[in-house]
Order: sequence, then C-alpha cells, then structure tokens
Amino acid sequence: MSTPIESPPFSSPSESSDASAASPALDWVSETTELTGLDADALAILEIDPNTSSEASSEAESSSTDSPGPYSPKRRKVRAKNTWQFSKDPPPNQPRFDRKNKRIFYCQYCHYTNTTTTNIRKYLRTDHGIYITEEKSLVRKATDQQIKSVLAKQGEVSQRQAAEKERAVLRSVIKKDVVQECIAQLVVMRNLSFNSAAWPELRALLLSVNPEAGDVLPSSHSSLPKFIFRPYDADKDLLKQKLRTAVSPIHLAIDVWSSPNRKNFLGIVAQFVDHSFRLRKALLALPWLPESHSAAAQEDPLWRTLEDYNIKDRIGYCVGDNHGSNDLLLRKLGDRLAEDRTPGAPQFDPKQRRIRCHGHVINLAVQAFFFCRDQAAVDAAFDEARQQLAVQDLSEDDVNQILQKRFQKTKTSKFAFRSMGVLGKIHNFAAHIRSSNERYNNFMQTAGQMVPLDNETRWNSWFRMLRTALDLRKAITKYQETNYRDFDDGDSISPVDWVSLKEVVEFLKPFERVTKEVEGDRSTLDSVLFTMDFLVNHYKTAYVSISRDSARYPLTSPIGKI
Repeated sequence: MSTPIESPPFSSPSESSDASAASPALDWVSETTELTGLDADALAILEIDPNTSSEASSEAESSSTDSPGPYSPKRRKVRAKNTWQFSKDPPPNQPRFDRKNKRIFYCQYCHYTNTTTTNIRKYLRTDHGIYITEEKSLVRKATDQQIKSVLAKQGEVSQRQAAEKERAVLRSVIKKDVVQECIAQLVVMRNLSFNSAAWPELRALLLSVNPEAGDVLPSSHSSLPKFIFRPYDADKDLLKQKLRTAVSPIHLAIDVWSSPNRKNFLGIVAQFVDHSFRLRKALLALPWLPESHSAAAQEDPLWRTLEDYNIKDRIGYCVGDNHGSNDLLLRKLGDRLAEDRTPGAPQFDPKQRRIRCHGHVINLAVQAFFFCRDQAAVDAAFDEARQQLAVQDLSEDDVNQILQKRFQKTKTSKFAFRSMGVLGKIHNFAAHIRSSNERYNNFMQTAGQMVPLDNETRWNSWFRMLRTALDLRKAITKYQETNYRDFDDGDSISPVDWVSLKEVVEFLKPFERVTKEVEGDRSTLDSVLFTMDFLVNHYKTAYVSISRDSARYPLTSPIGKI
C-alpha cells in the first residue's frame, strides 16, 4: 500500500519567475520527468528548487522498504542504470578531469561534484532520491553465466548419480538364479509352451515390479531350456548325495504312465530314509518309451537310471501293479544285478522283492465283479492269464484281451452293455445324453449336473457314475419319461433297477473307501493287511445276507454274482 503524496509548499509568483529562470532547475525538471513518470507541467507547477530536491522528492513516497537516509523523509524511488547520466557538462573554466585523470561528476541538479562513483551514488540517493542500478560488466555477466552453467551441470550430474544409485539398489535386490528358476517352474508346472517365457505381458508384469529385471529375463524361447536344466542338474546332484548317504535301502515304485498326447513314460520313484532319519521320496527319472511298455522296453531305461544314480547295489523292494510285465522286468533286473554285483553286496531276489499294488488288486477284483458272468468265469480267466504269462512276456493289452474274452468286457455297442443289467443301463444312459448337444443341455437344465462316464482302466469311475446316477434318480426318471421315444425298452431304468443299483452302490462303498485309504505316501504294510481283512469280512457278510434271500438276487443281477 503506497504512502499518500504530500504536496510541497507553493512559492510566491515572484519566486516562481526567478526559479523558472534558473536553467539548472529546468534541466532537473526535464530529467525528473523522465525518471519519475510525472509530466513536465506537474513538476513546473510544484516549482521544485533543485537545491531542496530532497524535500521536493518527498511528495512521491512509495511503500518501498529502502531507507532514503537518516535525515530525509520517505520519497518515491527514482531508479536509473547509469550514474553519469545525471552529470552535466563542466561549467566554464572548470576541468573535466582532476589531477589523477579521473572524470569529475557535476550534478545537473545542484553544484555537487565528486570523482568517486560510490560517493556520487550515495549523494544522489540521499539528496535527490535517485537510486542507481548499474548494469553488470561483461566480465561479471560472463562470470555469472559460467557459474549458472556449472551449477546446471552439477545438477544434471547429481540427478544422474541419484538415478544410477536407485538403479544399483534395484539391481542389487534381484536374485538372478531365483528369478530364472521361478520362470522355469512356472513354465514346467503349468505346462506352458517355451514361447510363454517371452510373452510381452509377462515381461511387462515383471518389469513393473522391478524395471532393472530385464537383463535376467529370457529374451526368447530358445533360452528357456537353459533355465530349466540348470536347477534340474543342481537338484539332481543334491539328490545323488542324499541317496549315497541314505541309511536305508533304496526302494522303488515303477509304473508306466500315458500322457494325453498318447506317449508312454516310465515313472521311477525312490523312497528311502535319509541320514537324518526322515522318510524321503523323489522322482528319479521319467524316460519316454517310444515302443510298447513291455518288460524289454522298460529294462534299459530302468538300468540306465540305476547306473546314473549309482544305486544298483542298494535296491530294496520294488512296488508295481499286477501287470505280468512287471514280474518279468524284475527277473531281468535280477539277472543284470547278479552279473554286475560287487563282492559283499546283497543278492536281489525278484520274487521276494516284488510288492504288488494293493489298489490295483482291488481294481481287478471290482472289475471282475462288474464284467464276469459268474465265479467260474473269473477262475478261468485268471488261470488262462497265468498260463500265458508263465510262457511269454505279455503286454497289458494282451492281458486285457484275455480278461475281456472271459469277462465279456466288450464295449462295442449299447447292446453289449445291456447284458450287465442295471449297470449297463446306467452306462448307456450316460452315453446317450452325451450323444448330442441338445440332449446334453436338456439334461443339464433338468438335473443341474452331468452323470460321469466310466472308463476302462479305473473301477472308481464306474462307482462314481453309479453313485451320481443314484443321487440324480428323479432327474433321470423325468428325462426318460419326457424323451421315452429315444430309449429302447432294454435301456429303460425300472423301479426294480433302482433298488438293485442302490444295493450295488452300498456294496461297493467299502472298496472305494479302502482304495482312498491305501493310495498315496502314507499307506503302510500294516494298513494294507488290515484293509485286506476288512474287505474279506465285508464280502463274507454280504454273501451271507444274499444267500438268505437268494430269491431276490438272481445270478444275472450284479448282487447275485456274489
């Protein structure tokens, strides 16, 4: 907020004329007009005396914080850039320079003279209210510019150093081996293609977490196998060390596994007690079997695995299903171990070291219950299989053909399944509702879920199909009543069939429970023996119950086979 301007006292007319006749005063008016912004008429009216300019200048006070001097009132600041523009030419007979050749300043508003610029500026400020803002010299300007340039460069350097320090911190927290192993596990465990490791979306996700991770990520699919084999080799060396220091024999579980793309692999799993007396399990190898999965096809991959881990002289017991090829495989393994046995190493007896899969035994028993006509057919089928296995190495397909022939396990049409009674009817119904999208969707709208379809290798699939059908009895009955034209008389499920189905499901429940109990790693030999006794007692109890009411259970019914 500016200070009000005080009007100076006016002079008399005679004084005014005398004052206007003085040339220094007129010169001062013209200069002040340019510097203060007041017009010449206003300054002339004020009749300012240059000798009392300090008082005249007080009429234009401002809110500036600069002090005009200890003996002067506040005045408007008149700023200028050059000190010598307020100097006039020397009066007549007065020198322009002093004896030291310094230019003499003659104030154009009064009679003040001086040669020192600092004193001149001070005088102009205190007596005339003129503030000199002198321009910087070229040297000073160049110096200031150089300082600014240096500071700017230092700022850029500091920013670069800070950014580099931040990048160094980000790089320091990256564990290259860990990142690459995690990527390899992601690809392997989730069954992804090698191209997935170079997906831009995956790289963008990882780089958003740490922008410096780009150097450790795979650049293409061809670099991913290195990421996979590196931890595999490290883990394999560690496993070899654990096997060498194991305090128990190395027991093996051997089985052939078929992939969805119809390739056969031989799974070789070891179980042992390590040096800290902890039970351990490890997958030793999963070699591909390009041909059949006979004993001859499995022998060489198994032998190479035992040599690779150097455990040929430490083999314990071998667990496998009841397939005849497993018996022959262990006989071949026993012969090779006998030839390669080191002195003092225990002998390998194939018959003694053979442990059969309990779940597979249950599977064969229930398959016989499903597909055989009577007990005589079961005995004949297994006698024939034993005779064939004793003289030749049969594949699983060969054994299945023998059993299918004896059990009438022919699944070429729905007519063959009708001979199984209600079991075949449930199978035909499950196949029927899958024969077209319209039937599938209609049944799903009625039941809310689908009846699972059985498969040839697992009896549990039959049990799940029968149990689900029993739970969906109302929906199945309603569907058959609505679409009765689509069903032959031989496939219609009657109330008597539902009663028989319920009895079959109740009879099979203990088998399903025992199968779940003995599968996995927690099953022990004592639990296997206990479950075998339990199933035998369950069968005997069911046999006695059915024998008392044999009229209800003809031999052609599933329960009547018992």
